[in-house]
Amino acid sequence: MKRFALGSLAVAAFALAAASASAQNVKITPLGSHAGELCDRDRATIFEDPTGVRILYDVGGTVTGGDDARLGDIHVVLLSHAHGDHMGDRKMKALEAGTCDRPETISAAPNSTIAEVAAAKNSAIDMINPMANFVGKKVEAINKKPVVACPQTGPDIVVPLAAPCLAGVNLGGMRAFKTSAATRSVEITTVVAVHDSTVSRDLVTDPEKTNLANDGASLIGNAAGPSVVGALSDLLTPRFGEEAIRYSMLIISVTPVLAALCFWRAAALYAAATSDGREEVRVGIPA
Repeated sequence: MKRFALGSLAVAAFALAAASASAQNVKITPLGSHAGELCDRDRATIFEDPTGVRILYDVGGTVTGGDDARLGDIHVVLLSHAHGDHMGDRKMKALEAGTCDRPETISAAPNSTIAEVAAAKNSAIDMINPMANFVGKKVEAINKKPVVACPQTGPDIVVPLAAPCLAGVNLGGMRAFKTSAATRSVEITTVVAVHDSTVSRDLVTDPEKTNLANDGASLIGNAAGPSVVGALSDLLTPRFGEEAIRYSMLIISVTPVLAALCFWRAAALYAAATSDGREEVRVGIPA
C-alpha cells in the first residue's frame, strides 16, 4: 500500500514528502462513488499525515460537494491537472447514487467541486499558479469574498486556516504545511510530467464560454503527466525499492534539455533548407 501511494502521487504529478522521525504512516482514504468498489470515475483521495495535516487530492466527481460528510477537515486541496474528472465539473447527486459503472451525477458548474470543498473547508489551494488562480476565482464566486495568498509563519503555512487561500507554486515549487502543535511540517512539491490539461468549457464563464463553444475550443491549462515517470518507477523498483520514484523523477527532469537540443537542431536544419530554397528562387527570377 505504501508503494501504491507513492506511485499515485507520481502519476498525478505531485510528490508528497513528510520528513519523518518515527515509524508512523500517512493514512490514505479514497472517496469513491460506491463504498467497497473501485469505480471508473474514482479520483478523490485524502492523505492524513500523523501530525494532523489533511490533504485532498484530485477531488473529481465522486463527492457531493463541500458538504460531503466523508470529507471532515480538509486543510489543503491539490489538483494534478484541469480535466473535469479531476477538478470536478460534476458531483454525486447523492452518496451511492447510481451504480459503480454509471454513478448518478449532477453538474458542478460553474464553480467545480474542488472550489466548493475549498470554500466550505477553508482550504489552502496548492497547485500550479494558473490553476490555483482559476480555482481561487471560483471560490471567490461562492463565498463572495476575495481569496488572497495564504499567511505563512516562517516557511510554513499553519493549519487550520481562517479562510480559503492561495498557495500556488511554479513547477518544482514546494509548500510546507503544519498544524500549530506539530514540530515538523508536510512538504508538497509540484513536479513536471506530460499530460493534457484542458479545462472543461462548463467551468468557464461568459463571454469566454460562448466564444470557445463557437470555435469548438476549450482552455488549455499547464501540462502535467505521468506515464513516463510511472513506467520508469516500475522498472527501477526491483533495484531501488521505494527510492525508485525519486530516480524516475530525476531522469525525467532532463527531458526539457533534450527537447531544447531537438529544437536547436531543427532550427538549424530549417534555416539551411529555407536558405537553399531562396537561392533557387532567385535564380529563376528574370533579370
